[in-house]
Amino acid sequence: MKIKKNIVFIYDSGKKIGSGHFGRCLNFSKYISKIYPDYKFYFISKDKTFSKKILNKKNKFLFLKKNNYKILLGILKSIDPRYIFIDSYLLSFFFKKKIYDNFKNTIIIEDQIKSKQIGKIYINYNYNSIEKTKNQILKFEKKFIGYKYFIKNTKYLNYKPKKLNGIRRILIYFGSTKNTILLKNVLNILSNEKFNKINFKIVLGKFENYNFKKNFRKKNFYFFKDLSNEDFLKISSTCQLSIGSGGVSCWERIFLGLINFVIVTAKNQSYSSNQMSKLKYIHKLGTKGKISNKLLAKKLNQDIFNHNLIKSIYGKSSNILLQNEVSKIINYLKLE
Repeated sequence: MKIKKNIVFIYDSGKKIGSGHFGRCLNFSKYISKIYPDYKFYFISKDKTFSKKILNKKNKFLFLKKNNYKILLGILKSIDPRYIFIDSYLLSFFFKKKIYDNFKNTIIIEDQIKSKQIGKIYINYNYNSIEKTKNQILKFEKKFIGYKYFIKNTKYLNYKPKKLNGIRRILIYFGSTKNTILLKNVLNILSNEKFNKINFKIVLGKFENYNFKKNFRKKNFYFFKDLSNEDFLKISSTCQLSIGSGGVSCWERIFLGLINFVIVTAKNQSYSSNQMSKLKYIHKLGTKGKISNKLLAKKLNQDIFNHNLIKSIYGKSSNILLQNEVSKIINYLKLE
C-alpha cells in the first residue's frame, strides 16, 4: 500500500490572535521535514497574514473563505492527508468532530484546555501536569503533555544558554498582537536616566502601527519590526533579561536562558504564567489592564536591579527545556 505523504495544518492567526498558532505549526513541519523530506505540507487558515512565509518555505497555503465544514472537508479530501494538525480555537468542536469522523488521524495542539476536544493525538506543552477532572475531558489515543514537548525552532535545538555577567541588554516584546498602550507605559518608565546604561532591544508586533521609533528617541532604545522567527531568536539570545507577554515567545525566551519579567496579555497565558511564577521560572509583573502604571513603575525600577531576584530565576528556567522530546511525537506518528 502506498504511504500518504501529505500533512495538513489548520491554524488561527490575525490581529487579535497573533502568530503563536502559526509558529507552532510551521516549527512542527520543520521537525518532520528534517527527518522525512518527502512529505508535503498544506497550511489552511481564514487569515492570509503568514501566507508568504508559508509559500517561501515551498509549502502550500489554502485560504478558507467561509466557515463551512462541507467546503473544508472537500479541501481535505482532495489533499488526502496522512495527518491533520489542528491548532485552532476558532474552529468549533462541531468542525473538529466532522474532520475526525472523516479522517481519524487528527492531532490537536493547544496551550489551554477547552471544555471539549476530539482527535487521535493531543499535544499541550503549557501544562506540566493536568488535574484528574480536566484529564478526563481529553479522550485521545495518545496525549503528549508537558514542558518537554514545546515545539521550538529546529535551528535552536542544540542552543546552550550563556553565562550571566550582569544585565546589559534587555529584550522587550509583547507578541505580534497590538499592545500600544502597554508598550508606551513600559517605555516611559524605562526612559528614566537610571536605565541609561542598559541597551533595550524592542521588537514591535507585526500589527503595531504606532511610530515608537519617532516618539521614543533614546540612544539606548533599538527598534525592530516584522522579524522572522530566526532573527527574533538571534536578537533575543544577545540579551540577559526580557520584559514581555506570557505566550509562545515567553517559552522561546526561557529556552534561550533569559530572565523573564512577564505581563500577561491574554487569557490563555494566565495558567502557565501563574505556575511558572510559583516555580520561579519567571517573574510575573502583573496582568495587562489590571496592573497600574504606578505599581508597574515601582516593580521595574526595583526588580531589574534586584540581584537576589535575578539570581534566583537565572539558570533554573532554562533547565526545563533542555530536554526536548518532540521527537517522541514524531516517532509515534510512524511516518516512514
